[in-house]
Amino acid sequence: MVSVPVQYWWPESAKWNFPIEVAVEVIPRLCKSKFDNGELEELLFVDLPHEYRLNSGQTVLEYKKAVQESVYEQLRVVWEGQLKIVFTSELKVLSWDFCAKSHEELLPRWSIVPQVNQLVALASKYQSMAHSNGNGISVEELQPICKVFVACAHQLANSLEPPCVNELGFTKRFVRCIQIAEVVNSMKDLLILAATTI
Repeated sequence: MVSVPVQYWWPESAKWNFPIEVAVEVIPRLCKSKFDNGELEELLFVDLPHEYRLNSGQTVLEYKKAVQESVYEQLRVVWEGQLKIVFTSELKVLSWDFCAKSHEELLPRWSIVPQVNQLVALASKYQSMAHSNGNGISVEELQPICKVFVACAHQLANSLEPPCVNELGFTKRFVRCIQIAEVVNSMKDLLILAATTI
């Protein structure tokens, strides 16, 4: 196993400034956890790269604009940022650094249209009742409308709440997998340190 020093690269416009470093051995498990947790597709859109070579013979591709998109059944998480890929002299990927400036969680329109239409219909019904009764609406007439309105508002709130991602747009299982990988890497480092001091 070759140890390569990692140099973190963060544009000034980055929203978060902490790296997520993952060993090559963990990548298949990370991908499996993403797709086991409901992700259907992972997309990457990039502009034209800026390519240059380092003195060590490594090739670097920098994309000033990159968009990564995770597609779920009722949600899309879109990260915008910059991508930097470093290749060895044999053109194997040495590092893949995606620096997210921002992310958005997008819901399909069809998932909230029924609740919005129902709220509009209830508001219209209330408005027509208020206009037809010059003296106002009685509590008995208003109660059924209020109950349906509250139920519909709860349904809409549930539809708008993305259930599977945290504030950074990652699934809980994905974050947990990264945390476990970091613990395992730390334990490996401790074992190597212990073996060299004996």
